[in-house]
Amino acid sequence: MRTEISIQECHRILLSIAESFHNICCTHNIPYYMLGGTQLGAVRHKGIIPWDDDMDFGVPREYYGQLKQVLTEDLKEPYTVISIDNTPGYYGGFIKIEDSRTVAEFTEQNDNSQYGINIDIFPLDKTNGRVGFFSRNNIICQLYKVENYRFYNIVSESRLKTLFSKTLKVLLPFLHKKSIYNFIERRLLPNEGDYMANYYGAWGLREIVKMSYFGEPMLYEFDGKKFYGVENPDKYLKSLYGDYMQLPPEDKRHIHMNKAYYK
Repeated sequence: MRTEISIQECHRILLSIAESFHNICCTHNIPYYMLGGTQLGAVRHKGIIPWDDDMDFGVPREYYGQLKQVLTEDLKEPYTVISIDNTPGYYGGFIKIEDSRTVAEFTEQNDNSQYGINIDIFPLDKTNGRVGFFSRNNIICQLYKVENYRFYNIVSESRLKTLFSKTLKVLLPFLHKKSIYNFIERRLLPNEGDYMANYYGAWGLREIVKMSYFGEPMLYEFDGKKFYGVENPDKYLKSLYGDYMQLPPEDKRHIHMNKAYYK
Protein backbone atom coordinates (compact mmCIF):
# COMPACT_ATOMS: atom_id res chain seq x y z
CA MET A 1 0.00 0.00 0.00
CA ARG A 2 1.28 3.47 -0.89
CA THR A 3 2.09 5.80 1.99
CA GLU A 4 0.51 9.18 1.32
CA ILE A 5 2.55 12.25 2.23
CA SER A 6 0.97 14.97 4.38
CA ILE A 7 1.49 18.65 3.62
CA GLN A 8 3.75 18.88 6.68
CA GLU A 9 5.92 16.01 5.42
CA CYS A 10 5.93 17.58 1.96
CA HIS A 11 7.32 20.78 3.52
CA ARG A 12 10.06 18.82 5.28
CA ILE A 13 11.07 17.19 2.00
CA LEU A 14 11.05 20.50 0.13
CA LEU A 15 13.24 22.15 2.77
CA SER A 16 15.73 19.30 2.59
CA ILE A 17 15.96 19.53 -1.21
CA ALA A 18 16.32 23.32 -1.02
CA GLU A 19 19.06 23.03 1.58
CA SER A 20 21.05 20.71 -0.70
CA PHE A 21 20.60 23.19 -3.57
CA HIS A 22 21.69 26.07 -1.32
CA ASN A 23 24.82 24.26 -0.13
CA ILE A 24 25.90 23.39 -3.68
CA CYS A 25 25.39 26.99 -4.82
CA CYS A 26 27.41 28.31 -1.88
CA THR A 27 30.22 25.80 -2.52
CA HIS A 28 30.53 26.90 -6.16
CA ASN A 29 29.79 30.64 -5.64
CA ILE A 30 26.61 30.52 -7.73
CA PRO A 31 24.20 33.31 -6.79
CA TYR A 32 20.50 32.54 -6.53
CA TYR A 33 17.25 34.07 -5.29
CA MET A 34 14.00 32.78 -3.87
CA LEU A 35 11.20 33.62 -6.31
CA GLY A 36 7.44 34.09 -6.23
CA GLY A 37 5.61 32.30 -3.47
CA THR A 38 8.84 31.14 -1.86
CA GLN A 39 10.02 34.75 -1.45
CA LEU A 40 6.53 35.67 -0.27
CA GLY A 41 6.65 32.88 2.29
CA ALA A 42 10.01 34.12 3.56
CA VAL A 43 8.56 37.59 4.21
CA ARG A 44 4.99 36.84 5.29
CA HIS A 45 5.39 33.46 7.05
CA LYS A 46 9.15 33.22 7.71
CA GLY A 47 9.01 29.94 5.82
CA ILE A 48 6.88 27.95 3.38
CA ILE A 49 3.35 29.27 2.89
CA PRO A 50 1.27 26.82 4.99
CA TRP A 51 -0.81 25.50 2.07
CA ASP A 52 1.97 25.61 -0.55
CA ASP A 53 3.55 22.47 -1.97
CA ASP A 54 6.56 23.67 -3.97
CA MET A 55 9.52 26.06 -3.82
CA ASP A 56 10.86 28.32 -6.59
CA PHE A 57 14.38 29.69 -7.06
CA GLY A 58 16.11 31.69 -9.79
CA VAL A 59 19.72 31.71 -10.98
CA PRO A 60 21.13 34.36 -13.36
CA ARG A 61 21.51 32.97 -16.87
CA GLU A 62 25.30 33.40 -16.88
CA TYR A 63 25.55 30.87 -14.03
CA TYR A 64 22.79 28.52 -15.15
CA GLY A 65 24.93 26.21 -17.29
CA GLN A 66 27.46 25.89 -14.49
CA LEU A 67 24.65 25.11 -12.04
CA LYS A 68 23.35 22.24 -14.18
CA GLN A 69 26.84 20.79 -14.39
CA VAL A 70 27.64 20.96 -10.67
CA LEU A 71 24.23 19.60 -9.71
CA THR A 72 24.93 16.58 -11.90
CA GLU A 73 28.27 16.10 -10.14
CA ASP A 74 27.48 17.04 -6.53
CA LEU A 75 23.83 16.20 -5.89
CA LYS A 76 23.44 13.15 -3.67
CA GLU A 77 20.71 10.52 -3.57
CA PRO A 78 17.78 10.51 -3.20
CA TYR A 79 17.81 13.85 -5.04
CA THR A 80 18.01 13.95 -8.83
CA VAL A 81 17.88 16.63 -11.52
CA ILE A 82 14.98 16.73 -13.97
CA SER A 83 15.66 18.63 -17.19
CA ILE A 84 14.64 18.68 -20.82
CA ASP A 85 17.99 17.02 -21.58
CA ASN A 86 17.74 13.98 -19.30
CA THR A 87 14.04 13.26 -18.80
CA PRO A 88 12.01 12.03 -21.83
CA GLY A 89 8.60 13.12 -20.51
CA TYR A 90 9.70 16.56 -19.31
CA TYR A 91 9.41 19.62 -21.58
CA GLY A 92 10.08 22.63 -19.34
CA GLY A 93 12.64 25.35 -20.03
CA PHE A 94 13.90 25.15 -16.44
CA ILE A 95 15.22 22.41 -14.19
CA LYS A 96 13.76 20.67 -11.17
CA ILE A 97 15.36 18.83 -8.29
CA GLU A 98 13.18 15.98 -7.10
CA ASP A 99 13.14 13.52 -4.23
CA SER A 100 13.21 10.29 -6.25
CA ARG A 101 11.63 8.29 -3.40
CA THR A 102 8.34 10.15 -3.90
CA VAL A 103 5.64 10.55 -6.55
CA ALA A 104 3.52 13.67 -6.95
CA GLU A 105 0.23 13.90 -8.87
CA PHE A 106 -0.31 17.37 -10.27
CA THR A 107 -3.60 19.22 -10.63
CA GLU A 108 -3.42 20.95 -14.02
CA GLN A 109 -1.27 18.69 -16.17
CA ASN A 110 -1.84 15.08 -17.08
CA ASP A 111 1.20 14.05 -19.11
CA ASN A 112 1.52 10.51 -17.78
CA SER A 113 4.89 11.43 -16.26
CA GLN A 114 5.73 10.81 -12.65
CA TYR A 115 7.93 13.29 -10.84
CA GLY A 116 8.73 13.32 -7.19
CA ILE A 117 8.17 16.22 -4.84
CA ASN A 118 10.47 18.88 -6.26
CA ILE A 119 11.76 22.42 -6.31
CA ASP A 120 11.89 24.54 -9.48
CA ILE A 121 15.03 26.44 -10.51
CA PHE A 122 14.51 29.05 -13.23
CA PRO A 123 17.03 30.94 -15.36
CA LEU A 124 16.92 34.71 -14.88
CA ASP A 125 17.61 36.88 -17.93
CA LYS A 126 18.59 40.52 -18.29
CA THR A 127 16.15 42.48 -20.42
CA ASN A 128 14.39 45.81 -20.84
CA GLY A 129 11.04 46.75 -19.36
CA ARG A 130 9.00 46.62 -22.57
CA VAL A 131 5.90 44.43 -22.30
CA GLY A 132 3.78 45.54 -25.27
CA PHE A 133 2.10 43.05 -27.58
CA PHE A 134 4.96 43.10 -30.13
CA SER A 135 7.75 43.36 -27.56
CA ARG A 136 10.42 40.70 -27.44
CA ASN A 137 9.48 40.00 -23.83
CA ASN A 138 5.87 39.26 -24.70
CA ILE A 139 6.84 37.10 -27.67
CA ILE A 140 9.07 34.95 -25.44
CA CYS A 141 6.32 34.52 -22.83
CA GLN A 142 3.77 33.59 -25.49
CA LEU A 143 6.11 31.08 -27.12
CA TYR A 144 6.64 29.40 -23.78
CA LYS A 145 2.88 29.23 -23.29
CA VAL A 146 2.56 27.58 -26.71
CA GLU A 147 5.12 24.94 -25.62
CA ASN A 148 3.08 24.11 -22.53
CA TYR A 149 -0.09 23.67 -24.54
CA ARG A 150 1.73 21.70 -27.25
CA PHE A 151 3.28 19.06 -25.02
CA TYR A 152 1.09 18.74 -21.97
CA ASN A 153 -2.46 17.46 -21.77
CA ILE A 154 -3.99 20.47 -20.07
CA VAL A 155 -6.73 19.51 -17.62
CA SER A 156 -8.74 22.70 -17.22
CA GLU A 157 -12.27 23.92 -16.68
CA SER A 158 -11.75 26.08 -19.78
CA ARG A 159 -12.83 24.27 -22.94
CA LEU A 160 -10.87 26.84 -24.96
CA LYS A 161 -7.61 25.84 -23.24
CA THR A 162 -8.30 22.18 -23.90
CA LEU A 163 -9.12 22.85 -27.57
CA PHE A 164 -6.01 25.01 -28.00
CA SER A 165 -3.82 22.26 -26.55
CA LYS A 166 -5.30 19.59 -28.85
CA THR A 167 -5.02 21.86 -31.90
CA LEU A 168 -1.31 22.52 -31.32
CA LYS A 169 -0.65 18.79 -31.02
CA VAL A 170 -2.15 18.34 -34.49
CA LEU A 171 -0.55 21.38 -36.14
CA LEU A 172 2.96 21.22 -34.65
CA PRO A 173 3.84 17.55 -34.17
CA PHE A 174 7.05 17.81 -36.21
CA LEU A 175 8.94 20.24 -33.97
CA HIS A 176 11.55 18.73 -31.65
CA LYS A 177 10.80 19.39 -28.00
CA LYS A 178 13.80 21.74 -27.72
CA SER A 179 13.11 23.70 -30.93
CA ILE A 180 11.27 26.63 -29.43
CA TYR A 181 13.58 26.82 -26.40
CA ASN A 182 16.62 26.85 -28.68
CA PHE A 183 15.00 29.65 -30.71
CA ILE A 184 14.23 31.64 -27.55
CA GLU A 185 17.62 31.19 -25.93
CA ARG A 186 19.79 31.60 -29.04
CA ARG A 187 17.82 34.24 -30.94
CA LEU A 188 15.47 36.16 -28.68
CA LEU A 189 17.08 36.68 -25.27
CA PRO A 190 18.17 40.33 -25.00
CA ASN A 191 20.91 39.68 -22.39
CA GLU A 192 21.05 43.39 -21.61
CA GLY A 193 18.96 45.97 -19.83
CA ASP A 194 18.10 47.02 -16.28
CA TYR A 195 15.28 44.49 -15.77
CA MET A 196 15.38 40.82 -14.80
CA ALA A 197 12.99 38.30 -16.34
CA ASN A 198 11.82 34.89 -15.24
CA TYR A 199 10.31 34.05 -18.62
CA TYR A 200 9.24 30.56 -17.60
CA GLY A 201 7.48 31.58 -14.39
CA ALA A 202 3.78 31.29 -13.66
CA TRP A 203 3.08 35.03 -13.71
CA GLY A 204 4.20 35.76 -17.26
CA LEU A 205 5.06 39.39 -17.95
CA ARG A 206 4.62 40.30 -14.28
CA GLU A 207 7.83 38.37 -13.63
CA ILE A 208 9.82 41.01 -15.52
CA VAL A 209 10.91 43.41 -12.78
CA LYS A 210 13.64 45.97 -12.24
CA MET A 211 17.03 44.43 -11.60
CA SER A 212 17.42 46.71 -8.58
CA TYR A 213 14.57 44.79 -6.90
CA PHE A 214 16.76 41.67 -7.01
CA GLY A 215 19.96 43.48 -6.05
CA GLU A 216 22.50 41.44 -4.13
CA PRO A 217 21.22 38.09 -2.78
CA MET A 218 20.23 38.46 0.87
CA LEU A 219 19.90 35.68 3.45
CA TYR A 220 16.47 35.11 5.00
CA GLU A 221 15.44 32.95 7.94
CA PHE A 222 13.20 30.26 6.53
CA ASP A 223 11.64 27.56 8.72
CA GLY A 224 14.82 27.16 10.73
CA LYS A 225 17.08 27.27 7.68
CA LYS A 226 18.53 30.12 5.64
CA PHE A 227 18.06 30.79 1.94
CA TYR A 228 18.97 33.69 -0.33
CA GLY A 229 16.31 36.04 -1.62
CA VAL A 230 15.89 39.44 -3.24
CA GLU A 231 17.37 42.59 -1.76
CA ASN A 232 14.16 44.64 -2.07
CA PRO A 233 11.34 42.23 -1.21
CA ASP A 234 8.64 44.89 -0.83
CA LYS A 235 8.97 46.19 -4.40
CA TYR A 236 9.49 42.72 -5.84
CA LEU A 237 6.44 41.22 -4.12
CA LYS A 238 4.21 44.20 -4.89
CA SER A 239 5.06 43.81 -8.59
CA LEU A 240 3.77 40.22 -8.47
CA TYR A 241 0.98 40.25 -5.91
CA GLY A 242 0.01 43.81 -5.06
CA ASP A 243 -1.02 43.75 -1.38
CA TYR A 244 1.08 40.69 -0.64
CA MET A 245 0.60 40.72 3.14
CA GLN A 246 -3.14 40.12 2.74
CA LEU A 247 -3.96 36.42 2.94
CA PRO A 248 -5.98 35.17 -0.05
CA PRO A 249 -9.40 33.60 0.58
CA GLU A 250 -9.28 29.85 1.03
CA ASP A 251 -10.70 29.10 -2.43
CA LYS A 252 -7.84 31.09 -4.02
CA ARG A 253 -5.02 29.32 -2.20
CA HIS A 254 -3.46 27.65 -5.21
CA ILE A 255 -1.69 24.31 -4.90
CA HIS A 256 0.07 22.25 -7.56
CA MET A 257 -0.46 18.67 -6.39
CA ASN A 258 -3.54 16.55 -5.88
CA LYS A 259 -1.53 14.26 -3.63
CA ALA A 260 1.92 12.79 -3.10
CA TYR A 261 3.13 9.48 -1.76
CA TYR A 262 6.25 7.37 -1.24
CA LYS A 263 7.00 4.76 -3.89
